[in-house]
Amino acid sequence: MTGAVPLVGFYIATFAVMGAYMAFWPVWLESRGLTKAEIGQVMAAGIFVRAASPWLVQWVERRGSPRQAALLLSTGGLAVFTLFAVAENYWALLALCAVFGGTFWQLFPLTDSIASQVARERYGRLRLFGSGSWMLSTVLAGWLLDGRGTHTVFWLVLVAVVVSMAVATRLPVPNSDPEPAETSTRSPVADLLRDRRFLAMAVGAGMIQASHAGLYSFGSLHWSSIGLSTSTIGWLWAVGPTAEIVLFHFSARFVARWHPVWFGVAGGAAAILRWTIMANAESTPVFVVAQLLHAFTFGATHLAIVNYIRRELPARYAATAQATYVAVGTGAGMGIATLSAGALFESQGAAMFWAMGIVAITGILCLTQARPPRNREFRTEDRL
Repeated sequence: MTGAVPLVGFYIATFAVMGAYMAFWPVWLESRGLTKAEIGQVMAAGIFVRAASPWLVQWVERRGSPRQAALLLSTGGLAVFTLFAVAENYWALLALCAVFGGTFWQLFPLTDSIASQVARERYGRLRLFGSGSWMLSTVLAGWLLDGRGTHTVFWLVLVAVVVSMAVATRLPVPNSDPEPAETSTRSPVADLLRDRRFLAMAVGAGMIQASHAGLYSFGSLHWSSIGLSTSTIGWLWAVGPTAEIVLFHFSARFVARWHPVWFGVAGGAAAILRWTIMANAESTPVFVVAQLLHAFTFGATHLAIVNYIRRELPARYAATAQATYVAVGTGAGMGIATLSAGALFESQGAAMFWAMGIVAITGILCLTQARPPRNREFRTEDRL
C-alpha cells in the first residue's frame, strides 16, 4: 500500500490526541471549576462545528489538496490548543473548544477517506494503528494523572498535536476517478443529500456513534465518582480500542462478503447491551465487559459507513460523504446527545446511559432504510 507509512504515523499522532482528550479532557475542565452541565456544553461546542465538515472537505476534494488541508487544519488546531493554557472562564473554554473542533477534529473524516482509498478492503488493518495509539494514550494519560496535576493532560495532548502537524506534510494523495464533465459544476454535498439510502446509512451509523456521547464526555467522571483511580480509568479506556484492533485486523474477509448495513446493525445491537451494562454496573470487571463491546459499538459501525461509502458511491464523493456522515451523526447527533447527557448525568447519574440506549435504537431503525434492493449483490464495478 503506497503511502501507508505516513498514514500510519498520522493515525498514531491524531489518535493520541483523541485518546487523551476524550478520556480526560472533561476532568481537566472540571479542574477549571465547570459544572457537569457546563462540561457537557463545552464538549458539545467542539462537536457541533463538525456539521461544517461536508463543505470543508468538498472544497478540498475539488482542489485535490488533502495534504495541504491536513497541514492547515493541524496547524490551526495547534494554535488554538495552546490558548487553553491561559483560558480560565466558561466562555473562553467554550469558544476554544468550538474552534478546536472546527480545525483539528476536521482531520478525521479527511484521513479516513484517504486511508479507505489507499487500503480498500484492508482499511481496517491500517486504521488499527489509530486504535492502538488511542489505547496507549489513555493509559499514559491515566498514569500521569494518578497523583499528578490535571495539567499533564494538556501537555500530552499538545505534544501529540505538534507531531500530527509534522506528519501531515507526508500524507499521500490518493488517485481518484476523474469527475465527468456533466457533473463537474454540481455540489457533491447536494448530490449526497438527495441520496436517501446514503442519508439513512449516515444518520443510522451516526446515531449509533452519537450514543457514545455519555461515555465519551462523562465516563471518566462516572468512574471517578464510584471510587476508581485515574490509572484504572485509563486502563478501562484502553480496553475499548484493544478490542477494536482485533476486529479491524480480521475485518477484511467479512467486509468483502457482508453488506455494510449489517455491520451497522450489529454495532447498534451491541450499543444497546453496552449502555444497559453501564447504567447498572458498579465493579471494574463488569466495566471491562462493557468496554470490550466497543469493538462492535464503534468498530463495526465505523467499518459499516466507511465501506458503504467505498462500495456504493463514486470515488470523487468519498471524502465529502465521510464528512457528511460526521456532520449529521458525530456532529449534530453527538452534539445534541452530549448536551442531553450533561443534563441527565448531573441529575440522574448513571441512569443517563439508558437514554444513550434509546439513541442507539434510533440508529438501528434508520439503518434498516439503507438496505440494498432484494437480490442485489456488489459487483467489482460498483466499488470505488
